[in-house]
Amino acid sequence: MRVLFLILLSLASQSAPKAVNKTKTVEGNKKAQYGRNEAVLQGFVSDERVVIEEISAAYQQSDSYDPRTDRLYRLYLKATIGGVIIALIGIGFIWFQTRATKHSVDSLRSAERAWILVTLDHPEGPHARYDWALSIKNCGRTPARVTLAFGDLTDTLELGEPPTYKTSILPSPKLLAPQEEWQIADVSSLYRTELTGYYGYIGYRDTFSDKGERITRFCYELRTVKNPVGGTDQKWFPAGPQSYNDYT
Repeated sequence: MRVLFLILLSLASQSAPKAVNKTKTVEGNKKAQYGRNEAVLQGFVSDERVVIEEISAAYQQSDSYDPRTDRLYRLYLKATIGGVIIALIGIGFIWFQTRATKHSVDSLRSAERAWILVTLDHPEGPHARYDWALSIKNCGRTPARVTLAFGDLTDTLELGEPPTYKTSILPSPKLLAPQEEWQIADVSSLYRTELTGYYGYIGYRDTFSDKGERITRFCYELRTVKNPVGGTDQKWFPAGPQSYNDYT
């Protein structure tokens, strides 16, 4: 019996250290696993901090960007401004060239168009002293077709605005060659005073009258003047408001 007790005691003493060692091994593995997990977590947190710091640095760098120190940007800005200036100069040149061309065309039309002028003077041939002839002359370089002619005597030059005309004095429409003169009416001075007026207008067309009929308005005043031999004569002089003496 005693021998059996000793054998059991010996077996128990041999198995006890193995259980203790097994328990210690499990606890060591758990600690090692915990350490590895903690290391991984710390590495992740460290990487996240690095990313956050890089993003913050990038934002700070973008906020602190100064285009005045960017050479490429300044060159681009100068090139843009230069292009705008060159474009404006080109537009201005085209505008001035267009105006110059239009002025040249207008000058050519004015030089080549027909110009009808009106004169009041003694007619040719034996006529009384106070008889006058109204003549028109094409002083331009192209023919003119006269289509209208009006003339009215007046005893005052205080004429109303706008001009109104009553008496037609055109015998018939006529084509006037350049430098051709035409006597269209005899004007007898009905008022033998120093203030007698005669006003009217001539309507005509020429090669360049694409905007309608051209008009030459006239207004004359009959005045008494001294002649070289000591006597007096009567002559017609341009007078009246501006609207009675304009032309188109």
